[in-house]
Amino acid sequence: MKNLYSLLLVVASTLTLTSCGIFGKKNSKGSALPNDGQVHGIAPGSKYVLPKPPGMVYIPQGTFHMGPSDEDPAYAFSARNRSISISGFWMDATEVTNNEYRQFVYWVRDSVTASELKYVKTGKDGNEYVDWQKMKTVKWNDPKF
Repeated sequence: MKNLYSLLLVVASTLTLTSCGIFGKKNSKGSALPNDGQVHGIAPGSKYVLPKPPGMVYIPQGTFHMGPSDEDPAYAFSARNRSISISGFWMDATEVTNNEYRQFVYWVRDSVTASELKYVKTGKDGNEYVDWQKMKTVKWNDPKF
């Protein structure tokens, strides 16, 4: 019985010392971060660079003041200027007004409708053309269009 108590005491002490880390753990040689019980986070990787989209210009982050200007007496300083910070973003390099876009939509409406309705045919030269014979059957007041 005395041997059983001695054996249980040795096993319990070994488990206690092992769980506390007294015997210590060896760091693996491939580990980039030390294993010292502290939170180190993730090792930094390479910096990601956004590819430039075609026809776009990058607008960097910055701060601007929004509100009435100091030279505008009509506001009588009833509202204060606010500093607004924005993140960087991509913007199209070509300015397009609403009127220009409306004209573009006006001129391409037939080709968009024809391609959506499968009214496009390929000519002998390999170019695609609108099949106007089929397009004549389209009722423009139909709610599907």
